Amino acid sequence: MEAALLKDRAGGLFDGCVVDVGEHRPTRGTVQVISPAVIGRIEGEHLPLGVRLRVRLTRAEPGSAKILFTPA
Repeated sequence: MEAALLKDRAGGLFDGCVVDVGEHRPTRGTVQVISPAVIGRIEGEHLPLGVRLRVRLTRAEPGSAKILFTPA
């Protein structure tokens, strides 16, 4: 559902919060975007767990349910 909602907004900036960071891959995690309220994967160096940050939507693929953000 999130991918379909965001499919036309690739490259857009959003406010979010990193809610999870990979234990063995600290450059990958999960971000909760504030508006629209979606959860997606985030990739980038030094992901600040629990801190608000601007993120850029780099991929939204409806049908595969894949969305990807990077720190802006």
